[in-house]
Amino acid sequence: QHTVSNGSTGLDALTVQEQVWTGGHVMPRNGILKLWQGWATCSGTGGGAGTCTIMIMKVSPANAADGTKTPVELDTITFTSDGNDTSFGISETAFEEESVTAGDVIIAAIKTENTGQGVYFNTTLEVEF
Repeated sequence: QHTVSNGSTGLDALTVQEQVWTGGHVMPRNGILKLWQGWATCSGTGGGAGTCTIMIMKVSPANAADGTKTPVELDTITFTSDGNDTSFGISETAFEEESVTAGDVIIAAIKTENTGQGVYFNTTLEVEF
């Protein structure tokens, strides 16, 4: 269960600790995003149903830099929960920002409409180097 939320837009500045704690993936070289695909589900049905959002972003840390960094949105998907028994397919080929640079950290964040909703997802990000 992903529990990282990063402000109302997902783009609040992250401290150095938060940049490292996110469990992101470091890009080994410069590249272009080609495909984000996988599956998601979100708890809540009926009166507890609500909008669930998953966002992928990049952070570009700098050696020995302190302070905060504002993530750059790569892509966002939003869907309405129909309970954990219903899967939602993710297949994105258009991105808000498609380029990544060696050393960028790709991270994810979630947001739900209702308190206590859980978001679960497994995805793959295809990058052309």
